[in-house]
Amino acid sequence: MPRVDIPIGGGLYQDESLPVSAQDCLNLVPNYPATITGEKQQYLANTPGTKIFTDVGGSPLNMIRFQETLYVITYDVSTAYLKEVDSAGTVTTIGALAGASDNVKVLAENGQTIAIVEVGTTNGWFYDTVSGLVKIVDATYTSAATGSVAQVDGYFVFTRWESNEFFITSNVVVNKGQDFDALDFGSEETDSDFNVKAFSLRGELFIAGNRTIGAYRNVGGSGFPFQRVEGGHFNIGIVGSSQIIVEADNFYCLAGPGERQLAVYKGSNSSLEKISSRAIDVILNLDTLPNFIPGRPSIWSHLWQGHRWVGLYVGRTSNYIYDEEASLLSQKPTWFRTENLLNGYNTAQAVDEHKKLIYLPTGPSNCLYELSLTLYSEDSNLVERTFVSRYVNNLGKRVVNNRVELSVESGVGASASDDPQVTLSISDDGGKNFTSVGSRGLGVSGDTTKKLVWHRLGIIEDSRCYKFTITDDVKVVFKGLTADLTPVQ
Repeated sequence: MPRVDIPIGGGLYQDESLPVSAQDCLNLVPNYPATITGEKQQYLANTPGTKIFTDVGGSPLNMIRFQETLYVITYDVSTAYLKEVDSAGTVTTIGALAGASDNVKVLAENGQTIAIVEVGTTNGWFYDTVSGLVKIVDATYTSAATGSVAQVDGYFVFTRWESNEFFITSNVVVNKGQDFDALDFGSEETDSDFNVKAFSLRGELFIAGNRTIGAYRNVGGSGFPFQRVEGGHFNIGIVGSSQIIVEADNFYCLAGPGERQLAVYKGSNSSLEKISSRAIDVILNLDTLPNFIPGRPSIWSHLWQGHRWVGLYVGRTSNYIYDEEASLLSQKPTWFRTENLLNGYNTAQAVDEHKKLIYLPTGPSNCLYELSLTLYSEDSNLVERTFVSRYVNNLGKRVVNNRVELSVESGVGASASDDPQVTLSISDDGGKNFTSVGSRGLGVSGDTTKKLVWHRLGIIEDSRCYKFTITDDVKVVFKGLTADLTPVQ
């Protein structure tokens, strides 16, 4: 009786045509042990649980770590505030952002000052621990709307809203980088596009526009210090400031040569590679997707247990996450998706020396949330974890599906009477409809030899995929999947 190994670690890959591929991976992380090679060694493990870290007393819009302390912008009814949050979760209000709305806020810091930009308006603020929170009133800043701010070589770099101009402050050594000079202006020259966001990467300034991303280098001298790097531009553009993020030596962006040709890219100072799979591209470019609502879609990133995660929040119920380590080891883009609170649209921040990861929710909440390795629920809410396998296809020949076995980490029940249940459903119509064929227990506490086996699953006429679902508040590790098949005589 032939036994077929079905790889389970491929992550999310749903084709436009489900009969081609219906693979799903919800609230499960694909893993590839670094010491083992071979596709059969991949496995799936639960995403981290979450718990409330602290209530910040208003809807959190953005945050930044400054001088080893977390600072958060909140908005409550009609007023935005800057607040300080310590490692214990104690919240201290620094002050109100006078005249601010609930527009997207972009933040940068130079070690002495936080700069705050309200995107698309003339509102901006500086904060330092001596002078406090001060609104920017210099005409160089307030003469037109501003779109973003970044810190490069001690300078704050601001981009004009719907313009190709950008301008800078004094260096940090002069009034903590808070002075302006009306002559310190530059323009993005690589194309006639609008600047969307400035960012710094390995000491170079980058200006991301709606058509190109261009590099500038600080050449010093008495004039405007930033000059364009010849050949240092990429012919892709972004729409919103939330669609590009910098982590370590790379930037990640949601970009494209056109408004309906979006993809996810990873870039460095000199190279650019596409990291979204075709399945993700399809999701991003659906006609019904609200691509250009401010703040959506957005991209965020953080490091979790050595895995670089790059997440997309697209204004739907799911967050799509690229796992860089799994992609490297599998040699193909590996994605999964999450639902509920992990739909953070901003990179998680470390709030103390223990690297406690705090993130922003996308739903209505006044809280910051903490990722937890020891929790399996999301703020005490049960989480559905599901994966849909690749197809078993017998090239048009009818086969009897005698048996399916899911290899797991067993004995994870909370007590001797708690046996968490995994439900198997099967689809014989190209992933469009699934029929439950029963549940099996992961094993009560201490029952570490439990096997999850389903028998007598009928005839596969053409192809079949398997869906496994668990909603219990327990550790989940799925290690392998096999199906026993016999040709119909």
